[in-house]
Amino acid sequence: MARVCSFTDVSAAEMLSFLGTSHERGGARSIWRNLPDFLFQRIGSFILEPLCSEFVRWPSMASPSDGGRTMAFGMRLLRSLALQQSDLAADEVALCGPPMPVNSGVYEIEFEVAGMLALDGFCRVDVGLVLDPNSRSRCSSGIRWEAGDGDVFIAADAGGADEAGKPGWLGGDERIDQPILPRWDQVGSLPGLILDTTKRSLRFTLAGHALELELPLPMLDKNEQAPSFCVAWSGGTAARLTIQRLRRTVLGR
Repeated sequence: MARVCSFTDVSAAEMLSFLGTSHERGGARSIWRNLPDFLFQRIGSFILEPLCSEFVRWPSMASPSDGGRTMAFGMRLLRSLALQQSDLAADEVALCGPPMPVNSGVYEIEFEVAGMLALDGFCRVDVGLVLDPNSRSRCSSGIRWEAGDGDVFIAADAGGADEAGKPGWLGGDERIDQPILPRWDQVGSLPGLILDTTKRSLRFTLAGHALELELPLPMLDKNEQAPSFCVAWSGGTAARLTIQRLRRTVLGR
């Protein structure tokens, strides 16, 4: 049976250890065993650490708000338009949520698009997965799902887009008319991702519905660092995305 884990593994283990040695129902014989349940709940509020559900790293030109759950970016574009200058070369990436090591459960994230602006009308914003947490540019690591045409980019460290393992877009380098996945460049769109760290696979969702594409990720077994969810963009696009939901489920009783 799958259950939602709202706290980090370390803090949950610490809480269980405390209960096992102090709570009467755990067979404890300590002086703590007769504490009322409401005090155990208060203690738990100090021990248990909620699962990270916000942005954790972003470039200097991006701006978090709402406790880190919302990220606004595109200051390069807006500044360039205001100054009538060109400063749009940079591709950037922001990481969100916790690291997700293998065999640690199924992680689901959903974003809401609150605003989007592109210099040429084509929104080069992606949600995806970073395999190398040191990655600092848009398509340097992992997998990306682009807003403007629904294409999917697979970097070399995620197996590449062809049999030779070359990084690229599944639909080709040009803007495509027949998308690999649906577009999500409208205000109110709800793109999402599901990473199964046991099956080593990534799926995509839109408005809560799972899409057909599923990408295998056998390289997770060899990856030294745990992957993270991300949002990435080009310098010619401005947007604001909010993390609506991020949860982890595991199999257990």
